[in-house]
Amino acid sequence: LLSESRDLMGNLQGVVLREQAAEVVAAARQCQHCSQLLAVKGSSAVVYRTAFGKIRLDAPRLYSRCSSCGVRVARASSFSPLANALPERTHPQWSWLQTRYASAMSYKLARSFLHTSFAGAANLPSSSVRANVQHVGARLEAEMQQRAEDFWVEHHNDPAVDVEAAVHARSEHTRDEPQE
Repeated sequence: LLSESRDLMGNLQGVVLREQAAEVVAAARQCQHCSQLLAVKGSSAVVYRTAFGKIRLDAPRLYSRCSSCGVRVARASSFSPLANALPERTHPQWSWLQTRYASAMSYKLARSFLHTSFAGAANLPSSSVRANVQHVGARLEAEMQQRAEDFWVEHHNDPAVDVEAAVHARSEHTRDEPQE
């Protein structure tokens, strides 16, 4: 029963994702200036990873210049709207699950647990779990750096917020010196 429910959820998720992908492509294919359809240059597939397995989504490449009015919708001569919409190619839920379990146990043990619990981990190597955790960590570090920079830009001249004193006090407090 559990195996059947996993298969059913995987199939359902595949149907929903294919419909959403088709909507993204259809919206991007229409010229914003004259409403004519952009020409298709070619087609390939994008593999999207989820907790229920890999799903292959049709990802046509479109010419960026409208043949009717000549308006250019992208810098390159062609583009893939689905590849642009899915830069990470991994469902956020699947990234979260991998990161969550790898944060509490070894990568190998996390992979083993994910393998027994989710169909998407059938061929998941421990190195992929590790790479995903590192990718998520780097993204969080970049977000925190951006927040700190935004705070500095917003408050560096605010007399009510003495940023330099707060940073200095924090560095004094975190030193490995004995406190009195």
